[in-house]
Amino acid sequence: MTTALAIANAAVAELGLPDLATLYGATANATERQMGALLNRVCKELNAEYEWTRTMREQTFYLEEPFTLTGDVVAGSRVVTNMSSTSEFITAGASAFSVQNADGTTDNINQATRVDTRDSTTQITLNQAAIASGTAVELEFVRDTYELNSAMSRYISDTWWDRSNHWRLIGPISPQTDEFLRSGIVQTGPRRRWRQLGNGTSTWQIWPPPFTSGQTPALLAFEFITLAWATDLSGTAIETMTADTDVPVFPEHVLVLGLKAAFWRVKGFDWQPMYADYVEAARRAASQDGSKATLQIGDTRGRIDGLLNTFNVPDGNFPGPGFGGTP
Repeated sequence: MTTALAIANAAVAELGLPDLATLYGATANATERQMGALLNRVCKELNAEYEWTRTMREQTFYLEEPFTLTGDVVAGSRVVTNMSSTSEFITAGASAFSVQNADGTTDNINQATRVDTRDSTTQITLNQAAIASGTAVELEFVRDTYELNSAMSRYISDTWWDRSNHWRLIGPISPQTDEFLRSGIVQTGPRRRWRQLGNGTSTWQIWPPPFTSGQTPALLAFEFITLAWATDLSGTAIETMTADTDVPVFPEHVLVLGLKAAFWRVKGFDWQPMYADYVEAARRAASQDGSKATLQIGDTRGRIDGLLNTFNVPDGNFPGPGFGGTP
């Protein structure tokens, strides 16, 4: 792998310009700082454009078990007072938890109720008002919103799995489906659903909340593209290069071509031929990045990645019986 400064000097050499002493050092001149900024931009655009195997990561976590607390509720009020404890909401944040009556009924707490805030050591506020009053009511809480990796750029599609139950998670579900399940009569199905809701990292929300005994701990997993597309001198992954010795993970020749085109463009020169060379090189490098699955026409070896297989042709044959016949 090649350092940022070496890549920039390869680009200026092809452009017939003098070597650069530094890109990100304190003594960098305007041209050197510009080249450093443009190289960062080229890398970020490459990371956004393609799913490079070198920027793929996996996230796994266990669903946390539910817990029961007592508190006083008043019909029409969102506040729960005289709670036995509220310390459980400190680490993950109060808004990461759903709540219901411990017996599973809606005698005091409406369906799809969640914790809004932790007000004190003995008080919380819910996002919905209680529907009946009660003293020392047993309330069951469970975490339903989890932290995404802070370096995540975007999901890799169709990688969401519940490894404990060996089935795919359903999602991302739409806001319409989510509200239908939370607010309607039919609240759930045989598999867990998810969506990303809100801004920040604590936004990965599942439905239904795992109140039922035996649903936790469950190991969930998915893959994503990381924002960290370079490493510093110590090997630590970084999202932006700030030192001449930082190393981007993308192919050197692609970055050289991209940097040349970007520099020529901001200077007002004829950059389009250079950009065409860069795009071609980037596409070729991306197509050769990592191994690619061979797409089989038939399912003769029990594979599930064929165009025609037992998953998408119900009768196991194509064309099926009656194909091409009279309607």
